[in-house]
Amino acid sequence: MKNKYLEEFEKYKHIKVSPGLFELKNTSIKYEVLEVNEEKNEAIVKTVSSGNVATKTVHWCRKNLKSIHD
Repeated sequence: MKNKYLEEFEKYKHIKVSPGLFELKNTSIKYEVLEVNEEKNEAIVKTVSSGNVATKTVHWCRKNLKSIHD
């Protein structure tokens, strides 16, 4: 399990996450990244449709979100 995470981490580590609007890959669910703290490896994200706010890891954001502007 640890090896899989390390492989994924290496694959996505170059992706920068910054505040803004994103979509969950392969869906139309939209998220707004409100704040990113690289030192704590945390991002505060809000689901646009419901307004739910959650804390996610930066790795989760890199892996699962794509910019709406792409």
